[in-house]
Amino acid sequence: MINFAGIKKTGRLTVKVPLDIPVAEFPSMFCGWNQGIVKAGMSVKDVSRTGIGTGPFKLKTFTPGSQSVFVRNEHYWQDGKALRRFDHN
Repeated sequence: MINFAGIKKTGRLTVKVPLDIPVAEFPSMFCGWNQGIVKAGMSVKDVSRTGIGTGPFKLKTFTPGSQSVFVRNEHYWQDGKALRRFDHN
C-alpha cells in the first residue's frame, strides 16, 4: 500500500507518504492511537525496553504488572509541554 522508497521529508514536521494504491482510510489508519513512529532499526524488544520516546515523556522504568515511571523528554518538539515527572502505579 505504501511506496516506502518514495517517502520524503517536505518540512520540519511534515512527511509526504506516497501510496501505491488509493486508500481513502489511510489518514485514519496511519494516525490511529495504536500506531507509533520509531527509529529505523528498532526491534520490538527495543521498544518494549525503552518505549518510543516521541511524546512529551519518556520511559524511565517499567515493571510489568506493577509500575511504569516516565520522565520529561528533553527532546520533545513542543516547548513547555513536558514539564513534570509522571508516575503511574
